[in-house]
Amino acid sequence: MKFKKMAQHLLLSLFVLFTVTSCAGIISSLKETGSAALEDPSVEKQLNRISLGINIIKTNHDILYNMPVSSDAEWVDKIVAEITDETKKRIEGQLKEDPYYATVAFTDRIKQQRQNKSGINNLFGEISPLTYQFYNRMNALYTDIDIHNNIPDIYQAPTCIDEYKQFKDVKLIEVEAQKGTRYPNVEEAVIALTPDPDTLKDARSEWNEKMVVVAELKQTTSELEAFIDDDNNVGHSELEEKKEELAVKKVELENAEKSADEQESIYSELLKEAVVVLESEYDPERVPLAKKLDKLLEAVDTGAVQAGVLFTTAIAKMTSSIEQIEFELKVFEDVKLASWFHGNDTIIQQMNYRQDRIVKNAIYAIPNITIGSYYAVKQSLIAGKYQKIVEVILDAYEAEQKQS
Repeated sequence: MKFKKMAQHLLLSLFVLFTVTSCAGIISSLKETGSAALEDPSVEKQLNRISLGINIIKTNHDILYNMPVSSDAEWVDKIVAEITDETKKRIEGQLKEDPYYATVAFTDRIKQQRQNKSGINNLFGEISPLTYQFYNRMNALYTDIDIHNNIPDIYQAPTCIDEYKQFKDVKLIEVEAQKGTRYPNVEEAVIALTPDPDTLKDARSEWNEKMVVVAELKQTTSELEAFIDDDNNVGHSELEEKKEELAVKKVELENAEKSADEQESIYSELLKEAVVVLESEYDPERVPLAKKLDKLLEAVDTGAVQAGVLFTTAIAKMTSSIEQIEFELKVFEDVKLASWFHGNDTIIQQMNYRQDRIVKNAIYAIPNITIGSYYAVKQSLIAGKYQKIVEVILDAYEAEQKQS
């Protein structure tokens, strides 16, 4: 029941995302829902979808707030580049390092044999386009990530608010501007294009602080709701205390959201005013940077939609998958038994890791969907606001080109 309610809420959020995003973002996301409709129920696959969505949110966050950008930044083109066969081969090599992809062929084979199905998946199972696109992003943004080297655990879900924004023990690549100005991040670069950047920076900073408060309260309320809705906690000594705490936190969250929305409105109005001024103040020197930012903002918008689709797909499939959890875990035990018989300790360790990760990720599934969908919507909306700044510059540039 909890997942059905969340699915309804997220479908509304996705409608908001679809109305502001690009066709490319929608098409790539629909491929994910299409493949999910054909797959067998699996709790692990849905938990992996949630984690992948969170990680797309992390890369979006780094693009918007942490990644230096200039008019000639090469990493921008890598982010939006087409996924070639060579790129896929490299990514598949990285996927082998994850216990899921390293052993999914064994678990899938047993599942299909038990269910009297013909054929088996390929060595890695089905690798979705969103997985390839995420790994391509990761390889473009972070340094020293390669096969057998410093690959983060993509499918381990966050357990605290800071983990929604950055990867552990992973560093961003070094970026130097060969020409023009190097800005600390996309947001700073967009604001630098406006007539009154200082005022916008102050308003932006205050809005960001308020959004952090909202995200923290969303995590707390989601964790409390998960505890209260868990049938295993019926009669728990802390149940009534948790209910009282939830009531208080919901009021705090409502007030925090109202405050954040008010600040967002102030910031949005300032951006609108900047667009009006830019319409009459065309400067060709702004064009090269605007072109780079246009690509990145499109990528952020697309990533937000992809994350939202992953969350919604996971919830929709989770309802039927939960009924299969005992069968799913029994398959794990069968793989470990066969591996023990053949003396393959590596597979046993990988299967144990998968089992432990499922348990941890299941605990945080609802908070992760709640916070992840919140960030996805906000990232898409802010990308849309910044695109208006960039577009007015590029529209003026195109008009000038037609006249010349």
